[in-house]
Amino acid sequence: GQPAREDQAGQEVSPLTLPVAMIAGLRRRAGGIALMRPSAATCGPRFNVRFNELGAFPSPGRARILWLGVDEGAERMAQLGAIAEAAARIAGFAAETRELKPHLTLSRIDPPASVRALLGSKLRFGTRMTVDSVILYRSRLGGGPARYEEIVRIALGR
Repeated sequence: GQPAREDQAGQEVSPLTLPVAMIAGLRRRAGGIALMRPSAATCGPRFNVRFNELGAFPSPGRARILWLGVDEGAERMAQLGAIAEAAARIAGFAAETRELKPHLTLSRIDPPASVRALLGSKLRFGTRMTVDSVILYRSRLGGGPARYEEIVRIALGR
């Protein structure tokens, strides 16, 4: 991903990263999937997020992913997710059955482990950032750690 940086007012800004199935602009064609670049007008203006507490997927007792939840800005992230979901369905992908839970992935855990004690500590963070772009990444799995390739970046409006 891209590191956080400061805007002209000195406020930290970072891109929001989404997996392939989470962004508008995918369509099927013979031989694979073509990418149609959505615009900032489609995705809307930049927005602020505030991170709150830790969580784990699929469960605290057998966690594969440790994440930091979003409270402020979650609605905006859900809107982007809905745009992405609609575009993915139009492109012929199966509908996502799980509810979108806005979060920042902190760690992948392999093999899965219990994080109950950590989550039981009820740590709260309150860290904020401004999201100024959305990035589509391709995940390359297998043969070692996951590798991520930036496919397209959409600057959000001001």
